[in-house]
Amino acid sequence: MHSTNTSFNGKRVSISVITVTLNAASLLPDLVESLRQQTDHEFEWIIVDGASTDGTLDIIKASGLVTQWISEPDFGIYDAMNKAVKTASGEYYLVVGADDRLKPEAIALYRKAASESNADLITGAIELKDRIKQPSETFIRRQSIFRIISSHSVGCLIRKSLHQRFGFYTSHYPICADREFLLTSYLNGATLARFHDVVGYFSNGTSERDLLGCLVENYRIQVKTGSPLLLEMALLFIRTMRSYRTIRMQLKA
Repeated sequence: MHSTNTSFNGKRVSISVITVTLNAASLLPDLVESLRQQTDHEFEWIIVDGASTDGTLDIIKASGLVTQWISEPDFGIYDAMNKAVKTASGEYYLVVGADDRLKPEAIALYRKAASESNADLITGAIELKDRIKQPSETFIRRQSIFRIISSHSVGCLIRKSLHQRFGFYTSHYPICADREFLLTSYLNGATLARFHDVVGYFSNGTSERDLLGCLVENYRIQVKTGSPLLLEMALLFIRTMRSYRTIRMQLKA
């Protein structure tokens, strides 16, 4: 991408950053700083908090960056995320967890890519553990949507109006509702644009902490969206065996 234009058909792309928190006081300051250091400051930041008791709200109030925030009990991360999406006013939104970080150029890179492509989903490269994860150019049906999208949090700018077409994050998949939404959107015509600049650091999500739950939900999502049942059953068995030691450790914890 070589153009420096930041508008599509004369309209500047608007972006909302959304963050879901629960007792994240030890993590939020670094995220606040990464947003403060953005080279493009034209974004809103929506935080939905699950009634934290550890000083998270004090950090939110003192940040000077939060556009709107809600703090109340919820029914899990995707219930809170749905609240944030409904509150956001941007044409696009970017999910960033309290333990994630953005590179200073992240918002500028996403705005440029959205303006040039007008795609529904825009994905960039991310730092994940000790490696750089690039989005693949090739979609393979038996593999996760996170082959062609680097990650849901940090790694994907999402057009908000997709939720009008495909619904919000479902409570049927408390670990992998993001996979279900992104895969359903992509298989039903949502357009995707990629770039290879690193936009930030993605910390381990819930799926990493409950690997068996993630594998089972991914199996259900694949079957629901049209992948052959017997193939997915075989893949579930293979993936479970490959991760057997990790799964046993998590179950014992």
